[in-house]
Amino acid sequence: MGRKENKAMIRTAAAAFLLTAFVFVLAFSLNDVGPFGLKTILISDMKKQYIAFYSALREGRFTPYTMEIGLGTPTVALFAYYLSSPFSLLIWLFPSDSLPDALFWIIMLKTALSAVTMSVCLSRQKKNWSVLPLSICYALMSYVFFFFINQFWLDALVWLPLLISSLESLRSGENVGKTVVILTVLFISNYYISYMTGLFTALFLLYRCLEEGESLKHTVLNLGKLALSAVLAFLNAGFLLLPTFYQMMHSLGDAYDGYGRVNYTPKQLILKLFVGYFDSIGNAAAPTIFCGTAVLLLVFLYFLNARISMKRRILSGGFLAFLMISTYLPVLDRIWHGFAYPNAFAYRYAFCIVFLLIWLAHKNASEMEGIPGWMFPVLLVFPALLTLCFRSLRNNMDALPAVYEIILLAAYPLILMGLRKDGNREKVCSLLLLMTVLSEMLLNGVLVLQGVDLQNEFPSKEQFLFFRTEMRTLVSEESDFRIAYEDPERLNAGMEIGFLSPSLFSSAYDAGVASAVKKLGYGSAAKQYWYVPGSPETDRLLGIRCVIIPEKEGNGESPRITKLKRTECADPQPVAFLVPVGWTDLALSGIAAENRERIGSVLDDLRGWDGIFRVEKLESGQIEGLAESDSESLVFVSVPMQNGWYAVVDGKTVPVLTLLDAFIGVPVSAGSHKVVLTYRTPWSIPGTVASVFGILLTILLTGVFRKKGQFPSRTEK
Repeated sequence: MGRKENKAMIRTAAAAFLLTAFVFVLAFSLNDVGPFGLKTILISDMKKQYIAFYSALREGRFTPYTMEIGLGTPTVALFAYYLSSPFSLLIWLFPSDSLPDALFWIIMLKTALSAVTMSVCLSRQKKNWSVLPLSICYALMSYVFFFFINQFWLDALVWLPLLISSLESLRSGENVGKTVVILTVLFISNYYISYMTGLFTALFLLYRCLEEGESLKHTVLNLGKLALSAVLAFLNAGFLLLPTFYQMMHSLGDAYDGYGRVNYTPKQLILKLFVGYFDSIGNAAAPTIFCGTAVLLLVFLYFLNARISMKRRILSGGFLAFLMISTYLPVLDRIWHGFAYPNAFAYRYAFCIVFLLIWLAHKNASEMEGIPGWMFPVLLVFPALLTLCFRSLRNNMDALPAVYEIILLAAYPLILMGLRKDGNREKVCSLLLLMTVLSEMLLNGVLVLQGVDLQNEFPSKEQFLFFRTEMRTLVSEESDFRIAYEDPERLNAGMEIGFLSPSLFSSAYDAGVASAVKKLGYGSAAKQYWYVPGSPETDRLLGIRCVIIPEKEGNGESPRITKLKRTECADPQPVAFLVPVGWTDLALSGIAAENRERIGSVLDDLRGWDGIFRVEKLESGQIEGLAESDSESLVFVSVPMQNGWYAVVDGKTVPVLTLLDAFIGVPVSAGSHKVVLTYRTPWSIPGTVASVFGILLTILLTGVFRKKGQFPSRTEK
C-alpha cells in the first residue's frame, strides 16, 4: 500500500472515529444518560459488579487478596475477568466519585476505536465508498447498546478486525509476529471473550483458505501457524492466565441450564433485524446482530452478484448459516459459550456474526457492477410488503421504527443503484449513504437504550453520590470487624466503599465457600452469596459488627434509596480468635438452624475460656497476631480456607487446617506465640516464567521465519 493509499486510510479511520463517537455520545445523551445527562450507566452488572471492582482499583485497594467481599477471596481471576483490559488504565484520569463518567468514556473509546480498526481491515482488502459507512455500522451495532453493561466484551470488537487482517497477511506468507501480538493483547484484555473470538478466527481462516482455493497443505499450514500464534500468545499472557485458570479450576461456580429445544422463534429473529428493536438482555432474546439495514441489503445482494463466483457465494452462505444455526441450537450455542449456559446476555459471540455480515457487504460493494440494474427497483418490494402489513407490524413495535424501516428499505436501493458507477453521482450517493447510515444508527441506539432503560432503569447520579457519601459516614470507624450491607443490588458494597463484608457477587466466586455459608443460613445462588439477617450466632462467629439497611421508595430495578439505617450486632468476635482444639471435630450439617444452634453453644463456651488472640495486623492477604493460652488451641480465622494460604508460628511453617467446612484454622501449643498468615497467589511464579519463555520464543520464531523467507502464497505459486 503506497503513501497516498495510507493517507486515505488514515483519513477514513479518523472520520470513522469521530462520527462513531459523536453518534454514541448523542444516543446516550438523548436518553439523559452519561456525562451530559442526569443518569449514570450503572445498571445490571455495572451496578452490581463493575463499579465496586473499579472503585477498589482506582482507590488503590485492589490487592491479590481482598477481605472486602465474600469474607475474603483471591482476586487474580476477578481482575482477569473484569479489569485487565488496557483501557482500564484510563480510570486514573478521573476522581473516584466520577467513575460512572470514566466508564462511559472508556466504552465510548472502545466503540470508536472498533470503527477505526474495522476501517483499516476493510481498506486493506479494497478501499471504496463502503469502508466508512460499514465501519460505523460495525462499531454502532446493536450489540454495543445491548451489551455495554459488560463492557469488557467490547475489547474484542476492537481487536477482531486487526486479528482478521493479520490472518490475511499470514495467508500471504508473512510470519506470525503480528498475530501473536494481537492475540496476546486479546488474551490479557479478557480471556473469556477471547475464547469466542479465537474460535471464530479459526473458522474464518478455514473459510478464507477454502474460498481462495488453497491446497490442503497450505490450509493445514495456515491453521498450524494460527495454532502456534495462539500457543505463543497464551504463554506471553501466562503471568495472568495461569494463576487465573488455577483459581477458576478451584473456584467452580454452580452449574445451571436454561436451554430448551431451540433458543428462539423465527419471528423473534426477524423482529430483531428492525431498526431500534429491543426484546431483552436476558436469555429469552433473539441474537443481537442488527448492524444497519444497508448492511443487510448488501449481504442479500452479495448472493445475487454475478461477478462473485458461485463457489464463494456457497461458502459464504454456508459459513453464515452455520453461525446462525449456532445461535438457534442449544448444543452449538453451548460450545460458543465455553460449554456453559450464559446467565443472561445471550449469544455473546453475536459480534462475530456482525463482522461476517460487514465483510460480505464490503465484498459486494467492491463488485457492484455484477448486480443487474433491474434488481434495485425490485428491492422496493420489501417496503411495499411492510406497508401492506403495517397493522401487523404495529402490533410488535412502535410506529416510529416501523415507519423509519419502511423509508430505509425504500431509500437504500435507490442510493445503492447510484453507487454502481464512478463519477459525481457516486460522490453524491456516497454522502447520502453516509448521512442515512448515521441517522439510522443514531435512531437505533436511542431506541435500544430506551428499551434497556424500561427494563433496567438507569439510576441517577444523585443516587450514586448519595449512597457513597452516606455509606462512608456509616462505616468510617470500622476496620477490624465486618459490616453487612443488606441489599441484593449491591452485594459488593464492601469493595465499592472499602470495608470488610461477608457478601459477594462475581463470576470468579468459590462455590465451596458459598455452600458452607449457605449452611450457616446465608443466601446463595449462581456466582453469589449474601448476608441474611436474623442469626445472632452467625453474626458473632463471622465478626459482623453492624448491619446497614437501605430504606427505598419506588418500584422497578432502581428504586430510590432515601435513607441508610445502621443496626448494631451483639458481641461479635474478631476476624481471628482462639478456640479449643475440639473445634476440629465440628462440622456443618445440611440444616442451617441446627448449625446456628451448635455455633451459638460453642461460642458461649468461650466466655469462660482463658485463650486469647490479639490481632496486630489485619490486611488483605496478611493476618498477624499474638496467641496466648494455657493449653493447646487453634487460631480460628473467619476467612475462607483456599489454596495459597500459609501459616508461620514463631518463625516456623505449620499446616493450615479447615474448620467448619470452609474457614482457616492454625494449631498452636500452650504458651505465647507469634502467628502470621500470608496469602500467595498460586501459580504466579510459573505464570511469570511462562511469559518470559513465551516472549523469548516469539522473538526467536519470528526471527527464524523472517530469515527463511515468506511462506509462498497461492498467487505466487
